[in-house]
Amino acid sequence: MGNWASAGSTKPTGTVLVVDDDVSILELTGKMLRLAGYRVLETNIPSEADLIFERNTAEIDLLVSDVQMPSLTGPELAIRLWQRNPRLPVVFMSACADNSGPPGTLQKPFRMADLWSKVSEALNGVSVNPSADNARKTKPDA
Repeated sequence: MGNWASAGSTKPTGTVLVVDDDVSILELTGKMLRLAGYRVLETNIPSEADLIFERNTAEIDLLVSDVQMPSLTGPELAIRLWQRNPRLPVVFMSACADNSGPPGTLQKPFRMADLWSKVSEALNGVSVNPSADNARKTKPDA
């Protein structure tokens, strides 16, 4: 059982866009998220993620992306998607041992509980993109 069951809360919901050029990691990450109760859209082609997001912007609640991919890095993809939705939370994953990803990057290989925890934190506003943080800080209180 997932940690949400022991906490007495409801099963997670939401749609996660997963992008990783390694098909086996893409499929495994997708399975882990589906087990947690999320709807998953996935692609191993970063430029295709742009199209998927364009068609499903209103439904996608989170981007989970590899940092290092050919043709387009995870941070570059995130910047593109933030142009359409500046509040889109992002979880980056990386297999690089040199911690080359942004702060908070999930290191591969990761445990299912670690992925669920990162996704939950991101969806609950614990770790959101820098532009959304800045937008909140500069917005006057109502």
